[in-house]
Amino acid sequence: MYAVVLEDRVPFDAVEFARRLMDQGVQTRPFFMGMHDQPVYRNMGLFQNGCFPITEHIYRRGLYLPSGQAITDEQIETVIQVVKNTLS
Repeated sequence: MYAVVLEDRVPFDAVEFARRLMDQGVQTRPFFMGMHDQPVYRNMGLFQNGCFPITEHIYRRGLYLPSGQAITDEQIETVIQVVKNTLS
């Protein structure tokens, strides 16, 4: 996987970034939410008094870009250009 975390100066979060990329034909995947937010662990009563601001920040600001053995050089270039255009 190729992960990207948006800098704080970017005026939108990962959800909006993903939407903007999808509008230009680039699919993404969200980051996994922190363990403290996973329903199974919450239901077990774990992480009740925890404070995990870095995990929450990364989850809100990060996503995965397309990757894999089948991705072509042309597709990689397209992803690069769409990301650059979206962030500029």
